[in-house]
Amino acid sequence: MRSETRRSSHSRLPAMKAMPELAVYPGFFALAALVCLAADGATAALVAVAALSHEFGHLAAALVCGRKIKRISLTLHGAAIVYDDAGASYPADIAVTAAGPAVNAALCLIFARRGEYLFSGINAVYAAISLYPAPFLDGGRIVRLLAAYFLGPERGDTAAGCIDRAACIAAIAASIAMIAVYGPAPMLLASTAVFLVFIVKTQTIV
Repeated sequence: MRSETRRSSHSRLPAMKAMPELAVYPGFFALAALVCLAADGATAALVAVAALSHEFGHLAAALVCGRKIKRISLTLHGAAIVYDDAGASYPADIAVTAAGPAVNAALCLIFARRGEYLFSGINAVYAAISLYPAPFLDGGRIVRLLAAYFLGPERGDTAAGCIDRAACIAAIAASIAMIAVYGPAPMLLASTAVFLVFIVKTQTIV
């Protein structure tokens, strides 16, 4: 009788929360090296702070929305956070995805008012790039979620796929034009390569 009581008391103890899996890919180190090559040490450090603030926005919104984080991947195009499907909803996922760029936009305004225009500009660029509707950026995920919410999963996926293709082609065209005008800057070459790899990998041209 006592052993049963002990077992039942142990069963009431909260389970240990598993830490999210962290995966670091070689492309992340290439991205870090490109940032360091394209900017001096102080600017690279500010870019890192903006990036960490961006990811903190995602994580904070996920906690507020009750989403559990399964994995954090550091890749060529930044950090990718994978959430548990439990408690998922389109409004919550849109809020979590938009939180990262929102933090950068807020920092942009705050530091602009203080006259810290370098950090303000870095956050403005980070927010703008994040909201670009490419499939592997926050903007692309927001477009896909909105399309699925309003059109349904199947039609939404088709519509989002068209936007993905247009965004990738437009980005490649803009990068090539900028390379022709300003020369082969490392970040321009890297961004062009990322979009080309995505198109070849997913065959979005055909």
